[in-house]
Amino acid sequence: TGENGAVRIVVDQVSTREIAGRVEDEDVRQLLLAGMRETADPGIRVDSAEILKNQDGTDIRDALISSAQHDPNAAVRIKAVDGLRRFASDAPARQALRFVLEHDEDPGVRSEAINVLVPADRPVRFNPELAATLEDILRSERQDDYLRLRCMQSLAEMKAALDLY
Repeated sequence: TGENGAVRIVVDQVSTREIAGRVEDEDVRQLLLAGMRETADPGIRVDSAEILKNQDGTDIRDALISSAQHDPNAAVRIKAVDGLRRFASDAPARQALRFVLEHDEDPGVRSEAINVLVPADRPVRFNPELAATLEDILRSERQDDYLRLRCMQSLAEMKAALDLY
């Protein structure tokens, strides 16, 4: 209580507001990026990744990389890996995909990563870092038949590509 019996009360309020706009709008984009990083709800993180996966920008790529490597929810990681498809030629995205292949515990996430890194519908070009990653996976103790098969196929294609030169 203060002078004359006045009372001062501080109230923390949570309010809901709706923001509408195009994904390209900076405010909307920033809210979607925050939805990928800051919310506890995996559904919101998946939805945010789904919406942002068709957008360009290093901020989008970096948010997808972070989610692919660190999100606790496998569905979010799969969606983030899928979103990295458009950035697959960028070195940071390729490095993140290799990290996911080697370290993620979920076979679905690893399968999505190999499909993004070495798409089945395109020829595989030789890349020493990728070849080393694929060889490491084959030498690992992982019991993931699909991943092992894709690694063997990709390495065989890389060898064939080398033989052409």
